[in-house]
Amino acid sequence: MPRNAFRISQSFNKLPKTVARSFLLFFLLVSSSPLFPNQQQQTSNKQLQTLNNLSTNSEILGQFTAKLKSYPAFEMKFSMVVDGSEFEGVVQSQGESFRLTNSQLELYCNGTTKWIYNIDNKEITITGNDPSQTDLTENPMAFLTSLEKGYSYNEKPVSTTESGKAAWKIELKTVNKKLAYTSITLLVEKSSLKPLAVEYLAKNGTKHVARISYFLGKRPWPLSYFSFPESRMNGLSVTDLR
Repeated sequence: MPRNAFRISQSFNKLPKTVARSFLLFFLLVSSSPLFPNQQQQTSNKQLQTLNNLSTNSEILGQFTAKLKSYPAFEMKFSMVVDGSEFEGVVQSQGESFRLTNSQLELYCNGTTKWIYNIDNKEITITGNDPSQTDLTENPMAFLTSLEKGYSYNEKPVSTTESGKAAWKIELKTVNKKLAYTSITLLVEKSSLKPLAVEYLAKNGTKHVARISYFLGKRPWPLSYFSFPESRMNGLSVTDLR
């Protein structure tokens, strides 16, 4: 593990371990994995296939990805149960930038710099956003981009319901045994191709389910929105790894 990654990981040790990892991994999954891609490219609605004609998981995932690429930015609210406790979070993503807020943890990334704020301990860790690293704590964007080669899936779609909505359920199984999870299951609303839930199964058998209550394409925010405000630095313990 790179030195910076090791030092960043220490900031998470002061949070409840399962909560911190689950919250971080879910956020990174929905904001930066191949299934929830960065929103730099625009895709015309004319390029989307008619939803009723989708017959394989490859087609569903392809159109799901195209749908998300059509948003220059998005905002998502979700709830998650970890160790018997439920918590909520908000994710905002735009290109290489992202922002997460929760009662315990805040993450900011403006594409160049990352800020990880431990609210309870009033500690903030600052590091560069290095695209060459693929360690989760060093560069989560690159880590989750690598999931594309680490999972396989059955081509036959599975129909189900989630929160009363008709959905497709796609299970991504681990090929790369070095990954932290054995599978990730994505539930996509049939009528809109919006994500409804993400489930992931850890190697120890623990399942985490995040249900998405709100997902909306947004107009781009100013880049400064994805930087931790200087005005909030006063009184915080700062570890600057840049």
